Amino acid sequence: MEKGILNIHDNLLQDEFLYNLDKKLEYGEWKYNCTGGESKKFPYDNIREYKFWGLKLWEENFNGLPYINSKYTSLTDQLFKFINFYNQKFTPELNLKPYFIHCNGQTIGQDGHCHLDIHDNSSYNYYSLMIMINLQWDKDWGGQFEILENESNDSKVVKNIGYKAGRVIFFDGNYPHRGIAPIIPNVLRKTLIIKLMSSNII
Repeated sequence: MEKGILNIHDNLLQDEFLYNLDKKLEYGEWKYNCTGGESKKFPYDNIREYKFWGLKLWEENFNGLPYINSKYTSLTDQLFKFINFYNQKFTPELNLKPYFIHCNGQTIGQDGHCHLDIHDNSSYNYYSLMIMINLQWDKDWGGQFEILENESNDSKVVKNIGYKAGRVIFFDGNYPHRGIAPIIPNVLRKTLIIKLMSSNII
């Protein structure tokens, strides 16, 4: 694992904010369209290595017109305030700019595959800010977040972070990582992911 930033915070979010986040997204308009991994057949984006539930809130569009999910504008506004709060309090050396805010939803059997949260633009560093949303979670349900030694799913797990309500994780996009699905039925593991970029090199 390359040297980088990995911050884990508990009790960073107020109970009311977390409660509203959990309830809004528990009954959100999820789509079975969150895909990842490689595809070797045309059309490339239709069949990928893995697939689970997704709910996109906001996305920077570099033609100047960002995508905004109109059903969640007030929540998105709060998340922008949270980004500023986090940046000022914990990463003041970075000038963080969000480019994608979405939610991952995983049910039993929908393990994520190991991947990086980076893009091809080498003039930026990439980071992710993740919130574990579910208010009710038992440690025996699985759902952990894993950082691996390299991008292979078979590589060594170097950091295993348990799922906990309201846990916030800020990590370098160069870290190979994956989210593990719950191991019991009828549970949706929800995480909110804010993808960020910074032109500051530390």
